[in-house]
Amino acid sequence: MTQPRLLVISALDPSAGAGMLMDLKAGRAAGASLVGALTAITVQGPGGVRAVHPVESGILKAQIETLADELPIGAVKIGALASDENVKVVARFLRSAPKIPVLLDPVIKPTRGVSLMSREAVEEMTRKLLPNSTVITPNTLEAELLTDMDIDSETMMIEAGRKLLDMMGGDGDRWALIKGGHLEGHPVDVLVGKNTVRRYHSKRRPGEFRGTGCALASAVAAGLSIGREVPDAVKRARRMLIRWMDKAPAYRDGSPRRLRP
Repeated sequence: MTQPRLLVISALDPSAGAGMLMDLKAGRAAGASLVGALTAITVQGPGGVRAVHPVESGILKAQIETLADELPIGAVKIGALASDENVKVVARFLRSAPKIPVLLDPVIKPTRGVSLMSREAVEEMTRKLLPNSTVITPNTLEAELLTDMDIDSETMMIEAGRKLLDMMGGDGDRWALIKGGHLEGHPVDVLVGKNTVRRYHSKRRPGEFRGTGCALASAVAAGLSIGREVPDAVKRARRMLIRWMDKAPAYRDGSPRRLRP
């Protein structure tokens, strides 16, 4: 029987440090078979995002519909969408496939460079994609934008996760994984479910890394596509990401470290 695919919907980073190419690499390493629908072409390198050129929404719609018509989709991973029209296309698709697990990685603003989403697109994403998502994986800066909270501690990460669950609404399993790498001290990620809070502590690695959020989210989504429960998928994805970070080339000359499988 054909293995269900993880459908990745995200933007192209030509340097392969993040975005679609990182999503595909991480998802494959985590055990998924993958297909992808491109939302935008960015102009970027290790120094950051210089420009974003959204794919026309009709082309995005055609990509998604063709893949969903011809292949079994086991889960969907959503990354940068780049425009409010693209958000609407993805929302319509998710409503047509309500039983497929969906991981939303709300990529709004990269660590370096221009924003990947307008304010209008962020508002559309909050209203139309959150209620159709199984898991949301913001970093603390993105969680602040979505919840209008100040997040400066592990306690506030948990509160933000609970607020995001309220915003997601609906019945069934919903989860918020708040990534804490932007906070001071040793990083902690927090997974918040309806009746569950799990904390994942790790040590701070020297230097700045590119693509960690994309890699972690895609590895979690890969687990969902092959039937893993969310906490197990998160645990395995974090273990993989930490291995990749430990293999990353040494930090030099202010350049971000590139993840290495």
